[in-house]
Amino acid sequence: EYADYIVRIVTIRLKEEEISKTVKLFEFTSWPDHGVPDDPIPFLEMRFSVQCHHRNEEGPILVHCGTGMGRTGVFIAVD
Repeated sequence: EYADYIVRIVTIRLKEEEISKTVKLFEFTSWPDHGVPDDPIPFLEMRFSVQCHHRNEEGPILVHCGTGMGRTGVFIAVD
C-alpha cells in the first residue's frame, strides 16, 4: 500500500466479556537498525497518516520500536 510503511488493522477480543477493540498498527519499514533514514520525508508522511487516521478516535497513540528509545523518541519529539 505504501512504499515506506505498512498499516495493519487488528481486532482484539476478550471472549469472556464479549468486548472487542479495533486498532490500527503503523510500521515504518524504511528505518534501518543502528542507523537513520536516508530521507526524512517518508517518516513525516507516515506521521501525517497516523494523525489523519487518529483524528476522530478517542484515546492515546501508542508508540514503540525495537528498544523503545531511538525511533520511539523521534516520533514523539516530532509529534
